[in-house]
Amino acid sequence: MPKAVIQNNLPTTSTTFLTEETHGEDLLYIAIQSLWKQVSTNSGIAQCIRVVSHALAELFPDLIVQIHDIEDINVLLSVSQQKHLVNPRMMAQLLYRVLYQDIVQSVGVMRAKEIVEQSYGEFEKKYSEEQVRHLLDILPIELLGHERLRMLQRDQEMHATQGLKATQETLEEKVGDLSRTRLALINLLEDSRVLEGELLFERDRFQAIISSMGEALVVTDETFRITSINLAAQKLLRVTNEVEGMNWFDICTILKGKTVLPEEDRLEKKTLTSQKPIEFLLNDGFSFRINAVEKNIPVAGVMAPLKGQDIKGLVIVFHDITEDKELDESKLSFISTASHQLRTPLTSIRWFAEMLTDGAAGKLNKEQTEYINWITQGIERMINLVNLLLQLARVEAGRVRIEPIPVDFNVLTKDVIMTMQTQAKEKGVTIKTSSLPKQLPMIPMDRDIAWQVIQNLVSNAIRYSLKKGKILITMEADTKKKRLVYSVKDTGIGIPKNAQGKIFEKFFRADNAIVNVPEGSGLGLSLAKRVVEDWGGTLSFTSVENKGTTFFFTVPLKGVKPKEGEVKLTV
Repeated sequence: MPKAVIQNNLPTTSTTFLTEETHGEDLLYIAIQSLWKQVSTNSGIAQCIRVVSHALAELFPDLIVQIHDIEDINVLLSVSQQKHLVNPRMMAQLLYRVLYQDIVQSVGVMRAKEIVEQSYGEFEKKYSEEQVRHLLDILPIELLGHERLRMLQRDQEMHATQGLKATQETLEEKVGDLSRTRLALINLLEDSRVLEGELLFERDRFQAIISSMGEALVVTDETFRITSINLAAQKLLRVTNEVEGMNWFDICTILKGKTVLPEEDRLEKKTLTSQKPIEFLLNDGFSFRINAVEKNIPVAGVMAPLKGQDIKGLVIVFHDITEDKELDESKLSFISTASHQLRTPLTSIRWFAEMLTDGAAGKLNKEQTEYINWITQGIERMINLVNLLLQLARVEAGRVRIEPIPVDFNVLTKDVIMTMQTQAKEKGVTIKTSSLPKQLPMIPMDRDIAWQVIQNLVSNAIRYSLKKGKILITMEADTKKKRLVYSVKDTGIGIPKNAQGKIFEKFFRADNAIVNVPEGSGLGLSLAKRVVEDWGGTLSFTSVENKGTTFFFTVPLKGVKPKEGEVKLTV
């Protein structure tokens, strides 16, 4: 293997052989310079050259180099690093070691160590701790033992200080967190006290409102246990607030008319099941029986579900309508009596008019006949009005007897249309029917009552249709909802939007109805709605003014149950 030669062509400039990141090696070269000077002082420059050259030749036989002074060592180390001839750090360590051993031989071990320590002391003053620390890592391990121990102790103290500082910072941070938490808790406590005060105020205000209510109020949970009852309810039900916690069903029983409602049909259960308020009004015929004294009190009011987060229950608001009911009964009695009293003279007038028309008092001329016809028409309208008043009074008083028989609504509809053919022909109105399925199921109904509803709707459709209008009657059995849906559709004048909300009120007639058909009582639809709702159905409509109206009513497929009563609906 050829030898690497570094001889006459060494660079003449002095450069460092190490990078900027390895400051410890820089100090090592300075340390070599210090030892070189010491050897030169003790034994002469020739001895330095001889020691260094011998060491290089012995450990690096492939490297031929001539050393004349300390600068040559710096150049040698730099060139070795650049040309990768040998490890410059290893070479520097070697040179330091042989120079140190030469000093030991010259002045002894103790003095040699003093020289090294003195040199190290100058380094500590002149260079950074990081550079000095790096130098210690490079120097032979047997040198500078005290300094190494001192450095180690300083490291331990520094680590301990850093640990204490970190612990202190952590503790300070935790103290800060605790302070902030304490402040937040104080704020929350203050807010909770304010909120508690507001809640107490609202509770007291709510209790004051409930206590001062004229209406009776009872609140229950979802199992119908009473949670609150106001003074009006206590007075009406003959109880005290000690009933809170008891079951509402044990306090009172609900009746409709004279019939006790079974538990599954009670309004309370229906309200919670549907989650919708249920009103019970004067004409609905509900009463509460106070179980403790077995007394019935006619009532009206509303039951509403109580809903909220983790809150379920029922609110019952009601009042005694005994006086209202007596007044209503007096009114109905008056209407019934007045109607009966009116019927007798009206019937007599009609009978005499018919006699005059038949010539009982002599032959009438054309003008007389016309007057008699006007009288007859007026009498018929008056009798119809009286009949409607009587029927409505009977229904509202609950006096109507219900006698259900199997009814085919197809057949019933044809019978009604047959009685109204003359009226339809006079206006040129055509009536068609349709049913789905064609053979409808037989439904237990009171035929007279069903007839009254159909006759009322078909009569209105004819009266308010334009000439040559069309009426379509459809019947559809809805097996899913277990009901018959019956509709009467016309192409008449329609109902204005501003009148649609009042159409079922007694004696109400829309403006366009009065203009087109002056004769009318405004009682027919009110009667029909009451009758349909009594049999468990609904009566509704859709209408567009000048295009027509469709009325719908429903009949339960199971029909109606018999009911005792004083009179039939028909007069």
